[in-house]
Amino acid sequence: MDHTHHHDMSSMNTEAKCKMHMLWNWETVDTCVVFRSWHVYNMTQFVITCLIIVLIGVSFEWLRKVQKGYDAKLSRGPVGGAGTKRSRSPPPASRAGVPTSNRLALTPRLIRASLYGLIVFISFFIMLIFMTYNGYLVLSVVAGAFIGHFILNSELEVNDDPASGGAIGSNGMACH
Repeated sequence: MDHTHHHDMSSMNTEAKCKMHMLWNWETVDTCVVFRSWHVYNMTQFVITCLIIVLIGVSFEWLRKVQKGYDAKLSRGPVGGAGTKRSRSPPPASRAGVPTSNRLALTPRLIRASLYGLIVFISFFIMLIFMTYNGYLVLSVVAGAFIGHFILNSELEVNDDPASGGAIGSNGMACH
């Protein structure tokens, strides 16, 4: 009796592989997003992945708004208050028209740095998603940016600094 079995081991391997592309693609199943553990096995997971990416884009815009609001709150703070160390004396004549800066206390600096670090992290994470070159994922990133900007940025902020020419001080999803 012959107990040797000749099986093709490759046919027994049913594990799905991540499809990674360096060219534009429209793959839906077996797509990996940033990590091997974010492996999309079916269409339902792919739709959920796209929705998560849209939410990441909206969250990015929300964090930017929080950061702007926090900065505005700090700039309106009382002279010499807990958040800033300001001088009550007017700026010297040689510095007239030049924006002055105010040294912040430790806690506001830590909060601002934390917000900035989180925004940079999310912006690079979005960049990595974009670099999958998957058309659906790219459209999800753009949809998240559009929705977040539309909902959260309904006011036009113009810089009053004459040196800037009144430019709008926002770089959106442009890295950071």
